[in-house]
Amino acid sequence: MYKFKSMNLSKYEQKSSDFEKDDDVDDDFGFFTLETVIYKPNNKKYIKINYPAKDLDVIHTIRLYAVNVHPAISHFFGYYIKRKELAVFVEDEGNGLLEDLIENNCSS
Repeated sequence: MYKFKSMNLSKYEQKSSDFEKDDDVDDDFGFFTLETVIYKPNNKKYIKINYPAKDLDVIHTIRLYAVNVHPAISHFFGYYIKRKELAVFVEDEGNGLLEDLIENNCSS
């Protein structure tokens, strides 16, 4: 709990201009959307999760991503807040979305 409340989030803050949209994933899940982006400084692919910032506690949401580190969870890279949008970036492990995995591996 201490780490959650005392974490310095400024080290995760990113600039929106450092990312460019990729065409691999672009899905709307109602409350949030996902898209793949390329981080220009290292040309690495990330998943951008867009939340409407007006509907959530932005600081707590960022902290949840930052403190939850586990091999089964995509690594949190950073965030930015632009207008009324919170964008969270996690590493793209290349496995696609769970929805696609289920559709592709389940036969009716």
